[in-house]
Amino acid sequence: MMGPGMMGHHMMGPGMATGPMGMMPGPMIEGRLAYLKAELAITEAQSAAWTGYVSAVKARMTSMQGMHQTMMQAMQSGTAVARLDAHVKAMEAMTATLKAMKPATEALYAVLTPDQ
Repeated sequence: MMGPGMMGHHMMGPGMATGPMGMMPGPMIEGRLAYLKAELAITEAQSAAWTGYVSAVKARMTSMQGMHQTMMQAMQSGTAVARLDAHVKAMEAMTATLKAMKPATEALYAVLTPDQ
């Protein structure tokens, strides 16, 4: 996990796709999300916000994986300018996915109890 995550040390923060878990295969992310849902004891009333958060996490992961592939191609065969362009695009994609995660994260926080 990166730094202080959401909800104490149990939750992955919006930047999870760029941290050590960022390039985890789908089943590992699924397992981590299932574990976090159980740890947080998400209730039926909170399930819509949880589902929105999960969707945002998966969308971010998919975007970051695509960006990673593009970056690797540029790093292997691109010129210095192409590599710089790939970095710029990666940072822009990262910013966009973080912004996209914010509403789902806020919605989840809004329905969690202080204990969660």
